[in-house]
Amino acid sequence: EYVNEILEKVNSVMTQFQNLEQNRSYIENFKELQQEIDKLPVALPSVATPLKELLSKASNLALRLRILKEHSGRNKLDKGKVEQFLQDYQDSPVKLEEAEYILEDLDYGHQVLEEAHQVLSQPEVTLERLNEITGKLNNMQVHMGEEEREVRVKIWKTKVQLAKSEKVNFPALAGWYHEGQQMRDFNLTEE
Repeated sequence: EYVNEILEKVNSVMTQFQNLEQNRSYIENFKELQQEIDKLPVALPSVATPLKELLSKASNLALRLRILKEHSGRNKLDKGKVEQFLQDYQDSPVKLEEAEYILEDLDYGHQVLEEAHQVLSQPEVTLERLNEITGKLNNMQVHMGEEEREVRVKIWKTKVQLAKSEKVNFPALAGWYHEGQQMRDFNLTEE
């Protein structure tokens, strides 16, 4: 009876491990499984060793993520570095909560850029809509590189063109002026 109980627990642990790997579960679930294995009265190297390796790789990924975030400081994360991290992360069967947030942030950045392109392609775009897109661009957590810079310049130029035909208050113009100076783009000098 005692041996049967142990065999059932071992089978349960092995099944849990396979399910966690296949379903790409969060790291906490893997740690809980490791604790269960440690409590077993028998050694289970066929599960314990790969589990230990997975947790080690996940810890390395978590460390890389922390360094990536600390390196960016209060600035936005760099798209290239985020994509490089996420490429390694996608191969891991262990999920990290912070990595999932960064993946969402990158997806949000792509969505905002796509929306910005759509708005800029509309013939009858309004200042209100451009300001809305600018707000979304400012809320992105990942700097989307050259594409983001180009979109910002196009939005800025479109705002200036619209300001020539619409009445704009002085604080908005002053804000656009400072925004244009920060872009430091040769094509903006005349505007």
